[in-house]
Amino acid sequence: LQWLQFQILHRIIPTNDYLYKLKKVISPLCTFCKTEIENTDHVFFKCSLVNDLWCSIEKWILSMFEMHISFDIQSVLFGKYKNRNLFRFNNLVILTVKQYIFSCKYKSHPFLSIQVVRNIIVERLLSEKYLLLKNCKYSEYENYWQYFCEKLWWCVFVFYTLRIVLIAKTIRYWSCCIKCLFFCPPPSLSFFYN
Repeated sequence: LQWLQFQILHRIIPTNDYLYKLKKVISPLCTFCKTEIENTDHVFFKCSLVNDLWCSIEKWILSMFEMHISFDIQSVLFGKYKNRNLFRFNNLVILTVKQYIFSCKYKSHPFLSIQVVRNIIVERLLSEKYLLLKNCKYSEYENYWQYFCEKLWWCVFVFYTLRIVLIAKTIRYWSCCIKCLFFCPPPSLSFFYN
């Protein structure tokens, strides 16, 4: 996360516009919308698909944490900085989403998903909780993260329940395959001899 933010702040992030000037990519157009030139502002905020992602995150945070957060281009590129304690959660979300956008940019089929971002944010919040409690920083946890982690209990429950269901379906599929391998009669080979 630090390296990505460093690249953004110093305008050295490899966007298609920059890579096109170096003749490393075929087109300077945006990886996601493919309509405008991809620079730092565009890829992290101005792209219509990315902007839809930010709006979805705002709605999710409002419904999940009962907090109204608005993301503008300045806060997305540079973070929220006026009150460090108040904006820890906001900056965690902003950095996480920027990292997700940047990682999607280099996939063979770039696709932005609010469900994936939500899961990543939940995992980051739980990681913060784990690290603070493991290092006996209870007051810091209570001051900054407890409210958010307590609101996540049902989200975590659903997330892990879906994982368990997926694992169960995978096991059921493979057990059917193994049964067919050992207990189904072999196919007839008579058509080879006719």
